[in-house]
Amino acid sequence: MLKLDLDFFENVFLYKCCTDKGYLASTIDYTKKEFFKNRDNQHVFEIIKGFYDTRNELPNLTEIKQYCTNDVTKLSFKNVLTTFQTLDKTYNPDDLIANTEQFLKEKAVFHTLLDIASDVSKGNTDTSVILDKFEKSCNISLHTDVGLDLYGDIDKVISEILNVQEVIPSTWPWLDEQLNGGFLKNGRALYVFAGETNIGKSIFLGNIAANIAKQNKTVLLITLEMPEILYAKRICTNVSKIPMNSLHLETASLKSAINDLKRQHPKSRLLIK
Repeated sequence: MLKLDLDFFENVFLYKCCTDKGYLASTIDYTKKEFFKNRDNQHVFEIIKGFYDTRNELPNLTEIKQYCTNDVTKLSFKNVLTTFQTLDKTYNPDDLIANTEQFLKEKAVFHTLLDIASDVSKGNTDTSVILDKFEKSCNISLHTDVGLDLYGDIDKVISEILNVQEVIPSTWPWLDEQLNGGFLKNGRALYVFAGETNIGKSIFLGNIAANIAKQNKTVLLITLEMPEILYAKRICTNVSKIPMNSLHLETASLKSAINDLKRQHPKSRLLIK
């Protein structure tokens, strides 16, 4: 991760808070005035936060100015405006969100450390509270994707409909027919295979994994119950056609079969976890 200049970025952060209601709404709950090292920024942010908390609106510059009721806040507002004039007002949206999250997390963690140090010095050492504070600081997220807007994104939907969906065949015709050719290559799908206990689901899925690996793919097989070695034995039987009970008698043939697969499909991998 690139190191962020927090002192400079707080100017960008405050500018966006002053000019973008959506940005302010998404960050205000995570932000404290102490996060701003610059006192001028602190004073202006307090005014913005107070206005937003009261009216749920972003104040314009005139409204901010009218709440500068003393020489200190008036000078702060003037200095902030001067700083704003030096900023490039165009930002990559993804980069802005990533930098904002980093800024808030680093500031939150730092001030959490200060709070904890103060609590510990007073004899307050509840580790569950300390852990909760750090988790809240580290888990700040500004991503609020609500999903696909069907009416607003209909062009995107049509474009996707017209795209030819590439698939990875299971190599079993009866299954590929049901899957419209195979598993979606882009991975945006979840396939559930259900059956009674001991009906052969694990063997079936292990065979699918082996068939897909033979197509120069990397396959990750995650097992929640069966040990890795036992799953490996079952797949070895499928690949080598050697019965599982005879694998220990034909290890040379098994190794030869696996090496043949590696030569025929040099990019393939089958991982069992």
